[in-house]
Amino acid sequence: MIGQKKSVLIVDDIPDNIEVLDGILKSDYQIKISTSGRMALKVIFSQTPPDLILLDVMMPDMNGYEVLEKIRGDDKYNDIPIIFVTAKGEVEDETKGLALGAVDYIVKPIDPQIVKARIKTHLEIKHMRQELKEKNEILEATMQLREDMVHMVVHDMRNPLHRIKGFSELLQIMNVLPLECESYLEKIATATLELEDFVNNMLTLAKTKNKQLQLNSTPTNVSDLFDKVEKMHSYSLESKQISLVKEVPEENSSILIDKTLFERIIDNLLSNAIKFSPAHSTITLRLEYPHSTSSSFDSICVQVIDEGIGISEEQKEYIFEKYATLEQSNKNIPQVGLGLAFCKMVTKAHGGCISVMQNEPQGSIFTIEI
Repeated sequence: MIGQKKSVLIVDDIPDNIEVLDGILKSDYQIKISTSGRMALKVIFSQTPPDLILLDVMMPDMNGYEVLEKIRGDDKYNDIPIIFVTAKGEVEDETKGLALGAVDYIVKPIDPQIVKARIKTHLEIKHMRQELKEKNEILEATMQLREDMVHMVVHDMRNPLHRIKGFSELLQIMNVLPLECESYLEKIATATLELEDFVNNMLTLAKTKNKQLQLNSTPTNVSDLFDKVEKMHSYSLESKQISLVKEVPEENSSILIDKTLFERIIDNLLSNAIKFSPAHSTITLRLEYPHSTSSSFDSICVQVIDEGIGISEEQKEYIFEKYATLEQSNKNIPQVGLGLAFCKMVTKAHGGCISVMQNEPQGSIFTIEI
């Protein structure tokens, strides 16, 4: 009801103290009264909770600290401001009360203006927090609706995308286009693969967010994934005349990972490295087994090293977040940012971590440790 008075519960075992506070506040607030801690808990838990509580500390049977702990022990009542009103004015008493969850501490004898001012302040703070909570809930619902719509659109993109991919591959096989059109067909095929990766990343991110991502871990030789990803990007590497170096230990073995997802991690990192690397530079794919023995390969370290524009310290803070973008001053190169967010989520799902550091004198080193 608009204009309805806020309710204040006064908890004190001394009638005179209750009478004083009631006289100060009754013209502005609905007053509820409890003469013991146990009675106060019954009022709070069995009736409509008060908007604010004035709580005495020194009471028989159950003191104010114990009452406060009981109230704060229930999440439903965490937003009720509780102000101690007590004769215990020592610093340690006030510190204890605030540590337990009181919002303020008023020492007797009380000043009516101070009591009114503090009650007004904490009720306003409570109101603002409630408004903020409601706005956050609306924002979260809006964001979830947007996410759901994006996922629906992305999911529906797969069929036409597969048709584009299929027909472009068919044209390449048929070899019926004029020679001058072949490079355009290659670009269509490359763009289609990039868009397919984007769609797959979006769907995987959605599953991860909803805790639906299931790893299908099998013994996998990561160096084989290096070879496969290299073939996927052979055209891009050749067109920019970038050398790809693969550093793999002589003693190479399989490790238990999700082959498909891990392949896409390497694919994403190599794709970014090619995108941000200058022509005639070198990209290195490095594989190490840092904590393994001659008979056991139970951990890996994969690095993708480029000689590109590098990552600033500021960019390191957000580069793995969803929809993050890089500002490039000298190149008009777009980056959606889903690829690195995908890499982070899948690496985390494997119990690992991903990081980036500068490659001296120029470039970036992306490291995955599992």
